[in-house]
Order: sequence, then C-alpha cells, then structure tokens
Amino acid sequence: MKLEERTFHRIGKLSSEELSNKIIGKIHNKRTILGPRAGVDYGIYGSDSNKIVLTTDPLSCHVPLGMEFAAKFGFHIILADFMASGNMPEFLTATLVIPESFSDDDLERYWNSFTSESNIWDVDIVTGHTGRYPSASLPLIGSVTMGGLQKSLSPDPANGNSGDALYLIGIPGIQAAVIIAAYEKKGLEESLRRKILGMKNELIASEKILEVLKFNEERGGIFVIHDVTEGGLINALYEIADVCSSDLELVSGKLNMDENVNKFLNMHSIDPLRTTSEGCVIIGVKEDESASFQRFMNSRGINAIRMGSLGKKKGRDVYIDGTIMKNVTGDSYWEAVGK
Repeated sequence: MKLEERTFHRIGKLSSEELSNKIIGKIHNKRTILGPRAGVDYGIYGSDSNKIVLTTDPLSCHVPLGMEFAAKFGFHIILADFMASGNMPEFLTATLVIPESFSDDDLERYWNSFTSESNIWDVDIVTGHTGRYPSASLPLIGSVTMGGLQKSLSPDPANGNSGDALYLIGIPGIQAAVIIAAYEKKGLEESLRRKILGMKNELIASEKILEVLKFNEERGGIFVIHDVTEGGLINALYEIADVCSSDLELVSGKLNMDENVNKFLNMHSIDPLRTTSEGCVIIGVKEDESASFQRFMNSRGINAIRMGSLGKKKGRDVYIDGTIMKNVTGDSYWEAVGK
C-alpha cells in the first residue's frame, strides 16, 4: 500500500481506553510483578528476592533547543519515569534511529551530551543498536530502556486514602510552551518567546524528584510519583484517580500556573492544563507526612505546592474548585509543532 493511500490516525500516545483494549489486554505475563498500566511509568520483573525495575520511552532530539540540551532533555524524560518507581537506574540500553538529515557532527554532539548525563547519574550503557534509516525523522531519534534493581519499595497508589495530599512540582504547560517557542520563528511577540525559551531548564525535574526519593527513604509516606506528559495535568490526574480508585479534589489557585506560559499557549489555542508538561511532577503524600514533606522540600529550595487531595468518593473523577474536569483525548501540542 502506498503511503498516500493509508488512513492516518491521531498523533500521540493512545488513550487509556485504547491502551487497555488494544495493547495491555493482549499481554499474558507469567513472571512480571508489575506490568504495563496507564498512569504507571515503570514495570517490575522478577521474584520477591530479586526484582528489576524497567522503563522505556522514545528518545527525542529537539534541535532548536540546542543539540547539547536536546540530548540532556531526552535523557531526563526517561530518567524521570524510572525515578517514579522510588529507585535509581543502574543501566540502560539505547536504540538510535538516525535520520538521513542528521550529520555526523550532529550525532557526535548529541551522543557526547547524552553519555555525559548518563555518567553524571551513574547509569551504565549496556547495549543498543545504531543506524541511519530513510524513514527516520526528527524529533524522534530512537528509544531508551532504563533498568535497575529494586532497592526501595515503590510508591503504591493503593495506599492512598481520602484526605491524603497531592503536591505539584513544576509549571503546567511548560514543555509545550518551550518546545513550540524553540521551533517558532521570530514574530510579533518576540519578547514573550524569549522569556519562554529562558525557562527551558524547568523541563528537567530529576534533581527535584531525587529530593522526593530522599524524603521517602527517611520518612516514607509517598504513594504516587507521576510526571505530567501528553494530555497535560488533567490527564495525569485522571490516571492517578484511576490507579488510586478515588476522586481528586483540587484548588485552582494552587496549580502553579505561570502568566507567561499561559499567555504564550493561549496564543496557540492550547490549554496549559491539557498539554504535555515534562518537568511538572505530581507527588502523592500521606496526610500524616504532608507537613513534614512540605518542610523538607522547602528546605531544599523546591517549590512543592499542595494543590489538593484524594476525595471521599470513588468515582475516579477530577474536580477543580468543586467542578468536574472532563478528560479530553489527544493533545493540541502535536498540531502546533507540526505547523
């Protein structure tokens, strides 16, 4: 079948329903302790005495961010998913699918930066595959799987109860805003675009998550760590509501919205609460450890905002200021970056 004769479908991750019916429902695991599930960024394989945590994701390269930062960002997207398990990775495998337009110099700069991050975080690169292929195209440049022994118990959403706290670290919509600004040419709102580009370090949340892991090691009480990706904060909250089997009750004034990010995304008809926001992380904390968690994060200079809590009802819906927020399939970010 010729390419032009194919039927094209929605871009981005499958919805939770599609994932469950078309992908996860077909899997028949025998030795997997925690298998694929919407809202859980990692899996666990092995026996009670020897468990391995694994996570995998596409590897990105957004060239307009600068080659070195693009590689760093690609590494940290996957690292954040692994850290959601409450553990640190020990190794990774990398498959590089290189576009024809990607020069040898591009590849060297990208890989130097990626391996530098791997070294900083003490992650061995065990194996992989590298090739240049005609069908490959940026911003995707391959995929990475991270793994490591489970040395600490992973956050368990089943431990969440009514009244337990939900904290937000990071800015909703930040990833979509920065990446669109990077690809966009100079325009009438150039000063705003430059302000957004100046926020690109907000896309890296790993150091902040590391402090969450330290708190959990000392005190316990963390039952959810979940980064905000496609579909934005609302979608991520719905994923948490599902795995916690609880409604979520949030306060609009506690969502850490940024005026510049909101203005920039509104110019592109994108809702900051419903678009990809890597660098933004949701932390679920047991109520009896909530105050300690807030003090701990503040002492590390990290702005962790209590945005709400698990509700009394089991409807698995998300409420902001008492109004239900319907989840929406897809993310308009893809349309914006495709222009």
